[in-house]
This record gives sequence, C-alpha cells and structure tokens, in this order.
Amino acid sequence: IEGKLTSRSYEDKEGIKRYVTEVICNEILLMGK
Repeated sequence: IEGKLTSRSYEDKEGIKRYVTEVICNEILLMGK
C-alpha cells in the first residue's frame, strides 16, 4: 500500500474541537502466493 497521512481538525456540533488523522491510499498492490 502506498499513500500518505493527513491530519485535520474540525469542530463538532457541540463545539468540541476534534483532530483526525487519515491515511490516503494512492495504490494498493495485491500479491499472489
């Protein structure tokens, strides 16, 4: 799997700041046996 990590923050409906780290996948290579 090839990709990158990205972090962002947002406020939820209660006004609490949340931080999210996401993995953005560019390519997934499945290897056979």
